Amino acid sequence: MTTSSEDYEETFNSPGGRLINVLEIEVVLDLLEKPSNKLILDIGTATGRIARSLLKLNNDVVGIDINYDRLKLASEKSKKEVSSKSIYHIVMADGHYLPFRDEAFDAVFSIRTLKYLKKPYLCFREIARVLKFQGICVLELSNIFSYEAPFLLLLKLLGIKHYAQNMGSSYHLFNISKIEKNFETLNVATISKKGWHKIPTIFFINCRHFTILKILFYAEAILQKLLPFFLFSRGILIKSMRISTQ
Repeated sequence: MTTSSEDYEETFNSPGGRLINVLEIEVVLDLLEKPSNKLILDIGTATGRIARSLLKLNNDVVGIDINYDRLKLASEKSKKEVSSKSIYHIVMADGHYLPFRDEAFDAVFSIRTLKYLKKPYLCFREIARVLKFQGICVLELSNIFSYEAPFLLLLKLLGIKHYAQNMGSSYHLFNISKIEKNFETLNVATISKKGWHKIPTIFFINCRHFTILKILFYAEAILQKLLPFFLFSRGILIKSMRISTQ
């Protein structure tokens, strides 16, 4: 299979990038409680890098994205790399309006996606709707207290519509406390919160020296231990559960 400009996983095609990729997938799987024999929704599946790991755990995954080329790549990659009988349904759909019945999924997750939605709170409402009672939801939310927040705010105030590569004018930074209150109104309770990437991932991705990589990972671990989970973290991983269907 050949790669293309739509192959998001090329971002991780370096020694440091591959390590970041493995660690991100492992964190998400742990938060989802290493599920098996579940039906899971992946919002913003892109090329299916996390979905494939869930398929290997014998889950069926529905992956949605608005990018046809990436969905095509996701299908090709899963057929090549996943030998289990699990089913990977790919659907071209908008996260604002999920084309699924109420309480359809055992779990829902979305990584590196929600910040790009024009109206993310519509997506939160839809997630609550399609999630089963006691179903697990794991979302990555870009953080208003991140290291990149002051820079992005300045560019936005200057009227620059595209802040950086792949960042459109609807790019969101979230206040996690506000998100939790919104989830409460949707009968979704927060279980845990975890900050990730206090050191910019570009440093890891561009690093090709093992010793420097070790120093970067050690520094990341120290910062995660010493600082509040939200401070400087580029994103916040929030794990929630639907506690009522009312």
